[in-house]
Amino acid sequence: MLRLFGSLTCFALAVIIAVGVTPLASADEPAAVATDPYAVPETDDAAELAAFINKLQQNAPAPPRRRPQTDEERAAFTRFLEHRNKAPKAIKAAAEKILAVETDKTSDAYRLATMVTLGSRMAELMSAPPQKQEAIVGEVRDYLSGKEQLERDDVRLIMQATQALARGGNRALAAKSLKEFTAIVEKNQKSDLPGAVQFLRMQLLNVVPDEEKTQLIADLKQELVEGGLSQQSIGSALELCQAIEQSGDTELAGKTYKEFGELAQASDDENVQKAARYFLGPGRRLSLLGNKMEVLQGTPLDGSVFDWEAYRGKVVLVDFWATWCGPCVAEMPNVRKNYDLYHDRGFDVVGISLDRSKAPLEKYIKDKDVPWVTLFDGEPGEAGSMAQYYGIRGIPTVILVDRDGKVVSLKARGPKLGQLLSELIGPPEAKKEAG
Repeated sequence: MLRLFGSLTCFALAVIIAVGVTPLASADEPAAVATDPYAVPETDDAAELAAFINKLQQNAPAPPRRRPQTDEERAAFTRFLEHRNKAPKAIKAAAEKILAVETDKTSDAYRLATMVTLGSRMAELMSAPPQKQEAIVGEVRDYLSGKEQLERDDVRLIMQATQALARGGNRALAAKSLKEFTAIVEKNQKSDLPGAVQFLRMQLLNVVPDEEKTQLIADLKQELVEGGLSQQSIGSALELCQAIEQSGDTELAGKTYKEFGELAQASDDENVQKAARYFLGPGRRLSLLGNKMEVLQGTPLDGSVFDWEAYRGKVVLVDFWATWCGPCVAEMPNVRKNYDLYHDRGFDVVGISLDRSKAPLEKYIKDKDVPWVTLFDGEPGEAGSMAQYYGIRGIPTVILVDRDGKVVSLKARGPKLGQLLSELIGPPEAKKEAG
């Protein structure tokens, strides 16, 4: 035993000498102490404290994309959890220290600390009593009013405050505060925030009462039309169209999409011209209600020729879907049930698949024995794509066409499909029992 230990000691010493490994420190040498990255620096230097905050914010580990499976992924997940638990407290403590020691309220460190402190209060804002909410909103208002030049982070703070109030149920204060904050941004002459005022005014659509929404929509639309579309305002125009669509006014939404699409087409800016399709497609789809669906084309999976005119005289459900879409697959039994009930009396379905390849689609059609024609729409954005032509932004999207070829519904899913078919064709006939 002793001989073996001695041999190993000699061997280890030989390895150290050969490869140059540094021997362990002696008891007289101080051992290195690992520094805690979340320990707030023991200093009254505001700039140093601000650097500490910036470092924690910038070095935040990315959240895991999947459940950790390897040692490396488990270690990364541990670092992520540690940062999530420790960083906010450390940042808040450093910010409070800056506010206590910094005398120059115009310094970068003081502004950073103020922003951090206000940001940490947004969580309180959602559940605080109304009086406390008013007080926090006042702090945000004072902070924004006191800044010589507003920045993008300030716009984010405005949105955090507005969303916290709305989620907490105080929509009246959310609307009032957002109007005040927007006015402050608009008056700040030194701010270089193109489109910020327009963006904030657009957010009012989410919090103002319905009686104000109609006039706000009209005002925003007029501003955008008169100002012309630019790369900065194109997003606001699209958001406005979507807000009108979500409000349920399909006719106005269709007209507004079309109007902005035509403005984009007429622009001298090539990038704005390219964006026209994001308006023209939804405009066509929403304008279908009460009108004929003249255009429907594509290639059936079996390679045959598709003739939309051959469906005249039938009630047809045009179904944009994909095998990878959970809600689409969940709706399929309902479509099949109604197909079986009404097909013999003039009901048909045209499926338009947005699958990225034919293989999973062909397998699904075969496994489920889908009896109606399915068109493969190809890659999104391809010429002739029906999804692009009608501005399909999400699936399933369905369009129900009556015997005259006119669109009667853009929401014929679930029980609604059966109700509409009963109205258009008549109640389903009871099956005769075998005698």
